[in-house]
Amino acid sequence: SKKIKAPEEKWYWKWNGIFRASIEWMTPIIAKGSLGYLTQENIPELKKTMKIEGIYNKFEKIWEKRKNQKYGLQRTMFQLFFIEIMIGGLFSLGRNLLRLAVPLALRQVLLVWEGYVDGTYENAQRDIIIWVIALLLGMLFQSCFLTWHFMMMQPVGMKIRAVVTAAVYRKSIKLSNKARKKFTQGKITNNIA
Repeated sequence: SKKIKAPEEKWYWKWNGIFRASIEWMTPIIAKGSLGYLTQENIPELKKTMKIEGIYNKFEKIWEKRKNQKYGLQRTMFQLFFIEIMIGGLFSLGRNLLRLAVPLALRQVLLVWEGYVDGTYENAQRDIIIWVIALLLGMLFQSCFLTWHFMMMQPVGMKIRAVVTAAVYRKSIKLSNKARKKFTQGKITNNIA
């Protein structure tokens, strides 16, 4: 049998920039996958905060208090993931404020330029440079805030889905035969999925 050789390193694996920083954690998995089939041992274990067991136990405690209230499920999820939702909301707020500020900075650039052309504005070149830098920084941070918002909220969405799936599954296990006859097995499976 032939031994599978590791592929030669590509230029973008050696490049020490954004590409490497963003998917550095995948490089060992890609290298192992290029040598042969991946097995369960090759995949890193989930962080404790991403595992459903601990999250579901907290959910059950909160849900017992709120299940008969109006909007009980939404309030339960909000209480369960309060910190993550608030941090994600702050990133979203920062992005939205910058979406308002960037056009104002552009307006200032145009006003300073107009004064420079008319000759009525002193130090116009310096002020234009300052406003253009502010404009660029505003766009950069707007993009960063959006990325941070998604990086914070996507795991929350996955955790919410996992908790609801576990809750529906556990409820379907506890159903009596009489209650099971009201719902087909396919409907229960679709609710879990």
